[in-house]
Amino acid sequence: MTTVRARSEDGPWRPVRLSPLPPAAPASAGPFCASPERDGLQVRFTRFAQGPADVALHLAH
Repeated sequence: MTTVRARSEDGPWRPVRLSPLPPAAPASAGPFCASPERDGLQVRFTRFAQGPADVALHLAH
C-alpha cells in the first residue's frame, strides 16, 4: 500500500491517498499535484521520502 500525505502551511500532515501496489509490481513515483477547479494552482514540494509501511493506518480505531 502506498500512502500519500500532504499539509498546508504548518498544519498537520493528513493522508490524502492510499493506493494498493503489489510488492513485485514494477513502479516509479514522484511528487505531482493538480487542481480540477481552477488554473494557477501553485504548489511547493518540500520533501519526498520513501519508508516502511505505516502500520497505524491499518489499526482498528
